[in-house]
Amino acid sequence: MNGIISGEAALEVDKLFEQAVKDLVPHLNTCVEALGVPQNKDLIAPIGRDYAAFNAQNDNENFDAAGEIFDFKKTGEVKARL
Repeated sequence: MNGIISGEAALEVDKLFEQAVKDLVPHLNTCVEALGVPQNKDLIAPIGRDYAAFNAQNDNENFDAAGEIFDFKKTGEVKARL
C-alpha cells in the first residue's frame, strides 16, 4: 500500500471512516430491511437487541430480557455498553 496515497491523505483516513460510519447509522434499519432480515424479535439474537440486559440476568433461556430489536432511528447514535 506504500505509495498508493500520500501521507497527508493517510492521516485523514480514520477521520473519513468515522464520518462515513456516522453518516450511515441513521440508515442502518433500511440496510438491514433490504437484506430481508425478518423483524421478529424471537428470531433476532440478544446481540441484536439489549445484550447488556440479557447478560445481566441468570436465566440464559430468557430471551425476553434482551428487549425489543435495536432501532437506530430511536437512539440516534451507537453507544457501546461494556
